[in-house]
Amino acid sequence: MAKKTCDHCFGVGTIESGSYEHCASCGGSGHGSYTNVSCMSCHGSGKSTMPARETCWHCHGAGSVDVPDAPMPPVKTGPRTTVKPKEEIRKPRTSAQTSTQQNPNKVSEEIGGLAVLFAIIGAVILWNDNNNLNIVQIALAGGVFFIASYVGLFLLYYAIKVVAFVIQVAFVGAIIVIACNAMGFQWAKEIISLLPS
Repeated sequence: MAKKTCDHCFGVGTIESGSYEHCASCGGSGHGSYTNVSCMSCHGSGKSTMPARETCWHCHGAGSVDVPDAPMPPVKTGPRTTVKPKEEIRKPRTSAQTSTQQNPNKVSEEIGGLAVLFAIIGAVILWNDNNNLNIVQIALAGGVFFIASYVGLFLLYYAIKVVAFVIQVAFVGAIIVIACNAMGFQWAKEIISLLPS
């Protein structure tokens, strides 16, 4: 068995009893031997400032206790299991998550594909309208169509996102104003009164 320091007396072997020892100066009387003057050490209480101590009940004054040795953990037998690293353990995304958290690269790829399509359509229309252009001029015109349509679609995409956000904020604000009006808030009543009837 192993020895461990007692948790109750912290290795001292004694603990405070809750009472105080008699004053050493006056012997517990609270005054001098031959006079009725209060003792200068205990101020007339007859008790010392040191608490009385008694033998620790947990370790019986030894300051340490016997602790049984920890049992050995059982040895597992059988097939080994391997744990996958954190990168491989991922929850599959639901369709709602993928639609709301769209990858910016995916958006850029989709806009790029549309811009290529518009560039091809623009080059074909230009070729049909003006047959005296050579292939270099058509290619340059297709490049201009591509850049213009790519920038335009990108701006349109983010403009739609901003408009959708503004509509959401306005909707939430309207609900708050209507609810506060129903609860009797003066500022909400003033806002409602400003709306055309």
